[in-house]
Amino acid sequence: MKDLLFLPALFIAIMSITSVVYSQNQSWNMMEEGSYDPIGEDYNDIWGFEKGGSEYAILGSVSTIYVVDVSDCSDPVEVASFQPAGSNNIWRDFKTADNHIYGVCDNCGEGLVILDYSALPGGSVTQVYSSTEFFTRAHNIFIDGKFLYAVGTNVEPEGIVILNIADPANPVLEQSVNLDIQRHGTSTSTNYYIHDINVRNDIAYCSHGAWTHFAAWDVEDLADIKFITSYETGNYTHSSWNTDDNKYTYVCEEVPIGMPVQVLKLDDLGGNNPEIFFEGSFKDPLEAPAHTNSRPHNPFVKGDTLFISYYHDGIHIYDVSDADDPEHIGYFDTYS
Repeated sequence: MKDLLFLPALFIAIMSITSVVYSQNQSWNMMEEGSYDPIGEDYNDIWGFEKGGSEYAILGSVSTIYVVDVSDCSDPVEVASFQPAGSNNIWRDFKTADNHIYGVCDNCGEGLVILDYSALPGGSVTQVYSSTEFFTRAHNIFIDGKFLYAVGTNVEPEGIVILNIADPANPVLEQSVNLDIQRHGTSTSTNYYIHDINVRNDIAYCSHGAWTHFAAWDVEDLADIKFITSYETGNYTHSSWNTDDNKYTYVCEEVPIGMPVQVLKLDDLGGNNPEIFFEGSFKDPLEAPAHTNSRPHNPFVKGDTLFISYYHDGIHIYDVSDADDPEHIGYFDTYS
């Protein structure tokens, strides 16, 4: 389980890709290897990392953050769990850097939690930081180099809070920017709230939710973040993930139900003629509750493989070696 995945289910379902149809109604080219469900709560976000030859999953539930050894997929083993102060919400997000886990949650009073996993395997995971100094809540975070980018916060609901994490357990505020004011010089009627963010090569790729735009921002100079360009997806722009070469991105729209995944081409975003083009969209018939109700949630790309989690249809996998023409190669229905 090297890849980072989000599974909208009531457990971690650990799966492998096979060349055999396991159950036509439940899966195709995938089969369950194991599962983990410690307390039967709802679970939201999952992130993965490797350490010392072992593989681990970070799992968020309503009340708890779990670290689980999934090296043996048929026998996942919990190595740590934490219940940060102010926790009681399903919307969590995790990222890792320099042997540390960074965790936030939305609609809670938890702030930022940092866990040190440098003693793994064999040692303990320890909590080294928990504070509401920078924000009480955040929807999504991304780490690029020594900077952590937090969006959907109570402090900058239309912008980004950027922390310097060069000293992993002691974050320092680098910048807090309102993108509406940054772009226009004053507050406008446009809501620049960012639901999801990822940063590559000094460009922040942002899914702007109700603004219905996927936008690129120049973050080379954090004291002077600049708007590059955007593409209007048409509905609630929920989340996205780029191909490894940053030439394409896959955008999921959460509402209304039944929206396809959009394929956008990213052209010369760091140059003089930046543009984002619509290349196409795809929506495969799904099993439950009906294909017209499919709701793509989070996409992730690893190499030539695209992983997408759905509200009602579990995990779907695509071959994106031809990036603008994804080929559906497997799924596993985790909905119950």
